[in-house]
Amino acid sequence: MTRSQVAVVNQAMAKKFWPNEDAIGHRFQLLEDKTAGWLTVVGVTPDTGTRDGQRKSDRACAYLSFAFGAFPNTGLTIRVAAIPPRFRPPRASDPCLDPSLAVFQLSTMEALRQRGYWQYFLFGWMFSLYGGIALLLASVGVYARALVLGRAADAGDRRAGRARAAARTC
Repeated sequence: MTRSQVAVVNQAMAKKFWPNEDAIGHRFQLLEDKTAGWLTVVGVTPDTGTRDGQRKSDRACAYLSFAFGAFPNTGLTIRVAAIPPRFRPPRASDPCLDPSLAVFQLSTMEALRQRGYWQYFLFGWMFSLYGGIALLLASVGVYARALVLGRAADAGDRRAGRARAAARTC
């Protein structure tokens, strides 16, 4: 996969680096990747809001092609009514998509959702198991204490009975 040396920047970056000028056609270089070479600005996009959607971000951003940041969580979601029995990857049916892109980890949204919650299921089972063990140990402890106290009471009754019997003989 080749890296195209172009980028789209947001308005904050255009105002910061090229004030009072048109940013399109200007060039810049990434700080993290000096081997990438110089990138040419081919477009300017409006500033996006924060995650909560309350205000616009004034942070300078550049949007690069997928080849600059192919992250594992980057993906394509396709919504269908039902999964066909023989599902073919989208690139086989769509001539507009790049055939050199790798297609992997095909899954349903339900399977993806379940993989996202595995830790909750794990901790739920662990706490249930530990709770059951604690309940079992507590009930054994209460039963053992009742047995010990019962035996102590029986021993006390026997002593009292012997003391009464001894008092009668005197």
